[in-house]
Amino acid sequence: GYPDMPSPLPATYVMPPIEIFRQMAQAILISLEAMNVFKVVRDAARFAFVRLVATAGSQVMDFLPTLMTHLLAHFEPTELVDFMNFIVLMMHRLQAEMYTVLEQLVVPLHGRITEFLATPITGTDDKVSHSDTKKGYLNFLNAIMSNKLHGVFLTESGSFAVSEFHAILTLASR
Repeated sequence: GYPDMPSPLPATYVMPPIEIFRQMAQAILISLEAMNVFKVVRDAARFAFVRLVATAGSQVMDFLPTLMTHLLAHFEPTELVDFMNFIVLMMHRLQAEMYTVLEQLVVPLHGRITEFLATPITGTDDKVSHSDTKKGYLNFLNAIMSNKLHGVFLTESGSFAVSEFHAILTLASR
């Protein structure tokens, strides 16, 4: 494989074949679009994009909104924490470049989390899943703040978060 892209780029760094990586990203998205009902395909797409971003950096950034849309289209509750961890990793790798993607993602992701946490707990597995989701959501919110991306909560599309931030913290602390 290719090494991770250093940040900042040294003057002697030889860029990998970015166009090939962009073609791979496009092929992954086409496959995901066709087969996003299968959990294993969604997992593989997330894994592949982590590696693509590690190597190509922001050069594959424009594919992330489409990836997020396809990943959120068919989603099992057990994938929620993995998805949030994926976003946290992308925030860490791409930092300020993730702002636009986060701006589009915050509202639908919050809706999915709220919907999941509103389901009744019927057993130990549900309780563990709810607890993991709350921890993952707090980690996600913390990553937004640590990466100085908190402006997504102040935009028109993210304004829900300002009005519901207290509710989010209350929900997570139960």
